[in-house]
Amino acid sequence: MAAKALQEAVEKRGGYAEAIDPFSVFGGRLLSFFGSLYNKEIVYAPKTFGLVYWLADNYRNRLKRSPVSILTRRMAAPVGAYIEKKGFDVIFTTHPLTCEIMTRLEQKKTMQVPLTVFVATDYTCEPFIDDCESDAFVIAHEDNIDEYEKHGVPKQDIYPLGIPLRSSFSKSRMIEKNNKGFSIVIAGGYFGSGKIIKVLDSLFKKCSLPPATEITVMTGTNCKLKKKLERGKYRGRVNICGYIEDPAPVISNADVFISKAGGISTTEAACLKVPIIHIDTIPGCESRNARLFERMGMSIFVRSLKRLPEAVRTVQSDYHRQSAIKAMEHNINPNAAEDIAELAELLLKRDGKRGQNNGC
Repeated sequence: MAAKALQEAVEKRGGYAEAIDPFSVFGGRLLSFFGSLYNKEIVYAPKTFGLVYWLADNYRNRLKRSPVSILTRRMAAPVGAYIEKKGFDVIFTTHPLTCEIMTRLEQKKTMQVPLTVFVATDYTCEPFIDDCESDAFVIAHEDNIDEYEKHGVPKQDIYPLGIPLRSSFSKSRMIEKNNKGFSIVIAGGYFGSGKIIKVLDSLFKKCSLPPATEITVMTGTNCKLKKKLERGKYRGRVNICGYIEDPAPVISNADVFISKAGGISTTEAACLKVPIIHIDTIPGCESRNARLFERMGMSIFVRSLKRLPEAVRTVQSDYHRQSAIKAMEHNINPNAAEDIAELAELLLKRDGKRGQNNGC
């Protein structure tokens, strides 16, 4: 989604851009398998993912090279060939692994590597950043600057511009709610992970909800969860949505957004100024996202579903809502995508164009 937002911003400025996943396009069977394994780990074994994240975040104390370097080295040649063919001026990398691929190309010195801009999609320093080289590092929040510096990123290369979102989120934040009752949106992120059914159990059995409360569940790409809800005890009692290309209209109509703490989905809700309750976070990047949002007054971080009823009561108060909205307005940049595109143009002018003026 961050890549799509950047593509939209570049095209809005009259440029040409492509948003691609190099692992699915150039990775072949082996890397597709690893991608599938990663997705399943997030959905069905988040604690295992948390352990892997911890190992990745701490490997540098014992190893000289990133444990995923074998994958990024294999990807460098086909990605480099595609970049040369297209003649891009700028490469935005929205994941540490894609940034590592660009680093491998720079180190091999077999081609003229375009201007590279790493764009963080979490409110923490990403794993493997120690092994990444980039002309600029765009981070989610200024509170993360010291963390990136500790991992070897020069301060002059750090730009706390925020996480890029598509323009629909800036537009939807100006639209008033069209429902009359209390509205709750529950989301499990792109992969539909998290204890959504347990959340529904808590809402219906333990929470004191206002009359005419409307509940919408977004299951993402998790078709099994969607079918389970459609056939289960909450059929007809909640609105069930699968993957939504543009969730802005759905989220903007909510009084509270209950979700795991994915960097993008959390930023989307905050951009729309919807009170947030974070639940069931994946250890690592998501738990750090939730802690930052809680510290900044932008969300309530529920570490156990036993606290969900209390959190739901809290978000219904006008005082909490206004306080959270004020914090969101102070900490979230709704125009991050446009600002990042502008930064790339300024860096190109400063350093000189290195591609063939064909886009990003």
